Amino acid sequence: MLTYYIKILSLSAFILLSGIVYTQQNIPISDSLAFHAETLELTKGYISGKKIKKFHFGEYSMHTYKQMPTKAWNKENLFGTMSSSEYLYTSSFMFSNSAHDTAQVFMFHQIQDKKQNNLVTGIIQFGEKKLLNSDFFTSWITINRNTTEKWTLFFGKSSGQEVEYMQTAYLSNDVRTISLKLIRGREKGKNILGWPAMGYEFYEEGKSLAAIQFFNDKLFPESYTVWKDQRLDAKTKFLLATAMTAILYEPDESNE
Repeated sequence: MLTYYIKILSLSAFILLSGIVYTQQNIPISDSLAFHAETLELTKGYISGKKIKKFHFGEYSMHTYKQMPTKAWNKENLFGTMSSSEYLYTSSFMFSNSAHDTAQVFMFHQIQDKKQNNLVTGIIQFGEKKLLNSDFFTSWITINRNTTEKWTLFFGKSSGQEVEYMQTAYLSNDVRTISLKLIRGREKGKNILGWPAMGYEFYEEGKSLAAIQFFNDKLFPESYTVWKDQRLDAKTKFLLATAMTAILYEPDESNE
């Protein structure tokens, strides 16, 4: 009888947990984009059950993904009072659409950390100090092998005593600049771990072009939501689709 009740309680807890986790909430995009947008679900495939093989949504798909070996540098002074580390993750992929346009994408994710460690002298202890912490993601996008028009997708943030605080995100080819605004879901969109839905909305000259929800309020998402203004020209749509895919697959140790 005890075993029976345990099974019933376990089943009830699973149903309740599933309801909480899988009640998805989308990020609050701008009204103008919501009115004119085509909404797509971006799905992912796997290699060996864990590595992401490709992303696919609408007429767009990612293929021929390659990841390079991670490069790491770690240093420490003689007394161990100063230490620094740097990691560089590199990868590339090809992207295409149904019109046979292609994009070659190279991605670089660089993380740096420099700190002054705890130092005890007699009865005096000097606490740890963060001198530098930076996280830079750069993606170079070349469409249809046109090397004269290379786009740069950049996300960067840095902080610490040696630098001024900085956080920025943009997509640019030196002629056009598209800014990215971080969007967070509302409080009711958080899952049981307290994680809200998050994403980026793309703006050019104050006009919203597209948005992507890169972090889901589900624990185990199988797809991500993409919004694109249907009035955009085909070239801009393809560029944004390529950039969105790079955002979802920035290289790091979790993808190795």
